[in-house]
Amino acid sequence: MNSVNLTGRLTKDPELKHTNTNEVAVCSFTIAVKSFGDKEDYFFNCVTWRNTAENLVKYQKKGNMIAVSGELQSRKYEKDGQNRTAIEVNARFIDFIEPKNSSESEPKPTEENPDKLNKDIEENEEDLPF
Repeated sequence: MNSVNLTGRLTKDPELKHTNTNEVAVCSFTIAVKSFGDKEDYFFNCVTWRNTAENLVKYQKKGNMIAVSGELQSRKYEKDGQNRTAIEVNARFIDFIEPKNSSESEPKPTEENPDKLNKDIEENEEDLPF
């Protein structure tokens, strides 16, 4: 069974591209995964398609943590006249562990900024069902 599950951080902002033939959305990206016990990171090249690709680009950015589920795939290509093989993760499912901030300029609720925290609580009380 070919199954891969990884949790790591995006090494750069994902970029959306489209295939030439039928304009299918595709996103290639790399995640850095920390290994327990090792002091090094491992980097995995990944690819995802269609709606998953569009959502990844829309909601995630460099440094955010995501979880990827899919399978390993290999593809052959030619570079500088030499045949090469790339192994990458075909990401079928991506979970957004850290969402992209909706507004970078808006102050975050902290101990130094209790007004923002209290305002958020007051606004959300209206949504409570009891």
